[in-house]
Amino acid sequence: MEKSVIRAIEQGLHDWLKYLDLYDEVNKDELPIISVDEKFDIYCYPVDDNSIIMMAIATLEHFHYDHHEILERNQPKPGEYNPVFTCNGDILQLWVRITENDCTLPIILNYFSTLISHMENTLSAE
Repeated sequence: MEKSVIRAIEQGLHDWLKYLDLYDEVNKDELPIISVDEKFDIYCYPVDDNSIIMMAIATLEHFHYDHHEILERNQPKPGEYNPVFTCNGDILQLWVRITENDCTLPIILNYFSTLISHMENTLSAE
């Protein structure tokens, strides 16, 4: 990965963590993990030379759920951004790929709030 790309991605993540007032609580040598209301976690990690994945992961064992209802609640909606959705047993994952060009605070915050909104909507299906 080029150093300028790494710097752009790191700067975007640092700005995001500062905005959330979590920058001082995160180990800078590790990938950030943010717990949302103890219901699910959001991870960020690199996937290739110029992008990262922001992923929300929930364990569904504590929720009453139906895979068909989860699939219905996560159908793509025209005109709005839709995260990628996977459900494997009791693990639900929603994720977005963020490229170096999208590593700005407004875009990262939009993806972050989209993941939270979609995950909370899915978990409220119980």
